[in-house]
Amino acid sequence: MKNIKNTFIIFISLLLVVSCAQKITYPTSIKDSKTNVTEINTNYKRISTNDANYVRKMEELYPAWNVKLSWFNPKDAKITIAEKRNMLRKLSLVKFMINTPEFEEKVLATTMYSAVNTNGPNGNIKVGSKLDSKRIMTVLKNRNYSVAIRKQKMSGVAALGVLGKSLYCLADNVSQDTLWIAFPSVENWVNGGYLLEPYLSAIVFHEILHNTGFSHSGNYGAIYPLQNIYKSLYNDKKWKEKYKERLEDFQYYYEIKYSEVLQKDSIK
Repeated sequence: MKNIKNTFIIFISLLLVVSCAQKITYPTSIKDSKTNVTEINTNYKRISTNDANYVRKMEELYPAWNVKLSWFNPKDAKITIAEKRNMLRKLSLVKFMINTPEFEEKVLATTMYSAVNTNGPNGNIKVGSKLDSKRIMTVLKNRNYSVAIRKQKMSGVAALGVLGKSLYCLADNVSQDTLWIAFPSVENWVNGGYLLEPYLSAIVFHEILHNTGFSHSGNYGAIYPLQNIYKSLYNDKKWKEKYKERLEDFQYYYEIKYSEVLQKDSIK
């Protein structure tokens, strides 16, 4: 039975990769990432969560990475209000990170290689092809879609994320259905053993990168280099001190924007 289950999982994984590699053409309207990174305005005036325009002001300050929440899906277990709030704060951390110049500088300085075969109006790539770091940053800045967050049974992995169309080769205005990322039903998302930071928010980032069409295989793939950049900055005391007030204010962004999902537990 175990061999049959493993074979089925491998088959589904291959099917997702193959579907991603099919040639699909879409108009391109994505804006290129600037080589000269723009510094965040140092004259920051703190924004209170009581401000009626909190969400709008935060979106004006941090416009990159417009990942929206679709819903919390209690596929195999209840998701409590506390768990949802914690996950929304991880989404805020990821969005904030991608809007910092230090993250962009590190991405542009990193060499990455493709783990998938795919093509589109923005080029063709094969497994092992060198990726354009500037193009990767452009895709991240312009990411705009809705994600569902599942709680489901899984084993041997910390989380899952469905493989989406490769926006590296396509354009950011590609029409997509809501994609999903999932975390274990056996874990409590507030005080589970593997949820210390920056681990959880980095895993959220990792799975959304799968939704974006990135993958990993051996030494190939953009996901682990990007995840490592994320963790290295999050653990950098100077970076955290520099953005201390901004992080304190921005951590509430998703839970204020999606306050309706925090009214009650999500029950299967």
